[in-house]
Amino acid sequence: LGFIIPSTVSVLGKRMRRAVYSGPPGQDPAELFDVYPAPLPGHGGFIQDIGNPIGTKERGLVHRDGDWHRAVYIWLTHPETKSVVLQKRSKYKDTNPNKWDVSSAGHIAHGDGSSDTAVKEVEEELGLEADDLPMEYLFTAVSQFSTDSVSCNEFQDVYLVELLGERSDYRFDRIGKTEVSDVSFVPISLLRQRLDEAHVDFVARPEQYRKQFFAILRSRYGEL
Repeated sequence: LGFIIPSTVSVLGKRMRRAVYSGPPGQDPAELFDVYPAPLPGHGGFIQDIGNPIGTKERGLVHRDGDWHRAVYIWLTHPETKSVVLQKRSKYKDTNPNKWDVSSAGHIAHGDGSSDTAVKEVEEELGLEADDLPMEYLFTAVSQFSTDSVSCNEFQDVYLVELLGERSDYRFDRIGKTEVSDVSFVPISLLRQRLDEAHVDFVARPEQYRKQFFAILRSRYGEL
């Protein structure tokens, strides 16, 4: 039990496993993830090359054993109002339920790519047609999070989407309610304040992540 499956497992097999799962989307313990070597010491919270996968393993076992795997995190901003879209995570999530978090996020399943997963997550969680959105890769963060039941070690590909037009054009009335319970625009300055004070209602971000992310936003939008 818990052995890493060779990475030649077929995508068809992955789809068949998903077909028999009837719980909340994005929580299937049998979903297959590629697993990777742990990052070397001194990474400073970011990594440019994570290397090749060393195998494939089921989601539930990956989160039990603390294997390193990949995910995407997408921040949607509205430059004109200097605001950011936040989602409130569903009560069904196995990590950080009922907390405000990045606009959209999800694991990269075995056989899937980073940018394709980012588009899929924005569409599934926020109900937006993401193919035409200007999605820009920013960096890959090294993240470690654990509870009594979950050990989640991720390489997080972080993307930025700048929303054009009026903020009222984005209604978020088709959100994936089993994964997201609410969506809201908030001032970027308020998000920075809540993260800096480690507010209990917000998913925490490490200091180096906060510095990098908000430095990028200041370079585009001026003082926040």
